Amino acid sequence: DGVGVAAADQLGAFADGMAALRPGSGARWLPVAGGRAIFTGGDFFSNRALAMGLCGPVSHDDVERVETFYAECGVPSEIEIASMVDRSLLRVLNQRGYQLLRFRNIYAQALHSGDATGTAPAARSRAVEVHAVDASTAVAWSTTLLETWNQMVRALPGVTALVAVMDGQPVGAASVMVLGATALLGGAATLPAFRRRGVQRTLIEARLAVAAHAGCTLAVVTADPGSSSGRNA
Repeated sequence: DGVGVAAADQLGAFADGMAALRPGSGARWLPVAGGRAIFTGGDFFSNRALAMGLCGPVSHDDVERVETFYAECGVPSEIEIASMVDRSLLRVLNQRGYQLLRFRNIYAQALHSGDATGTAPAARSRAVEVHAVDASTAVAWSTTLLETWNQMVRALPGVTALVAVMDGQPVGAASVMVLGATALLGGAATLPAFRRRGVQRTLIEARLAVAAHAGCTLAVVTADPGSSSGRNA
């Protein structure tokens, strides 16, 4: 339950950050049924409701509020369901004609202070170096990922942005957000020419080190089942 709520808090922070960066984006979030319906503008993956039903029953009125929210935003109503939700949410969604789109796995790992030994602020593996993003590497980090989104992410409290470098060239980027004792490993990307060379794994290791240094006791990342991201996790 705590992981789902933390994920909702993370996307809520993203929406707040996007609203500050782009006031005309309409980015915002709605508290509903113990969770949040998130809108960050455009076609972002984060336009969905999550953590609903983790703290109690969900009613038709709750789901209708979500549908109205997304109708006003001009995007489809999408609701993420965790396996431990109150079963009332499943009944309501079935009755309202919702269809299953996809599955996402949640990977979690307990962290200990020793996990960070010798690996931060920079980590080295397979000739890949990972560094915390500063003013000199911010442009490379943003262009490796989605520019506007990641300019916003870097500005959020609790976020550490990382850039992976091979032979002096930025080849990958990622971020990790610390929310209390939980670290959420954000999206990561590797330039196509440098894939299958250990970049993603090194970015995962570096983010775990950042989380351990921050005193987190749990690290969480999501990925599609059977995907390369899932295998790396």
